[in-house]
This record gives sequence, structure tokens and C-alpha cells, in this order.
Amino acid sequence: QSPSLITRLLRSAPITGLGSLTFSVFLLHAPIGQLFYKKAVATRLWGAPLRQNSFPLYLVTVFLASFLVNECVIKSDTVQRA
Repeated sequence: QSPSLITRLLRSAPITGLGSLTFSVFLLHAPIGQLFYKKAVATRLWGAPLRQNSFPLYLVTVFLASFLVNECVIKSDTVQRA
């Protein structure tokens, strides 16, 4: 008997890849959000908090940073042996 459609979907490479990033996203989304939207921080960095239409840039930044942390830190041999 072959696996059900939902099982095949949840085992797919895009879904498992996204799942591997969730811990990094959880850790990084708030600090990166502070850089983009917290008035005191964003004003010092950019001159003003970024507008709501910059949300796609925020998402790309969070996922890129999460991917780098996942690949360079979480998957590192030192972390895996701990």
C-alpha cells in the first residue's frame, strides 16, 4: 500500500527543508524585526522604521539568516556532537 497524499506531501523536500529552518526562524525573527520596525532601533539604522510594504524584505532577511544559521551552526559537527 502506497503512502497517502498527505504523507507524501509532508515528506516532500520543500516541506522537510522548511521544517529544518523553523528553530532558526523562531530564534531570529524577533531580533530582525526589531531592526526593521522598532522605532528607536530602526530610526538609528535607517532614519525611520521601515514601512509595512517592506515586509517581503523582512521575510527574505529572516529566512536567509535562518538558512545560514541552520547550515553553518546547527548542522555543524560541534553542535551535532553536543
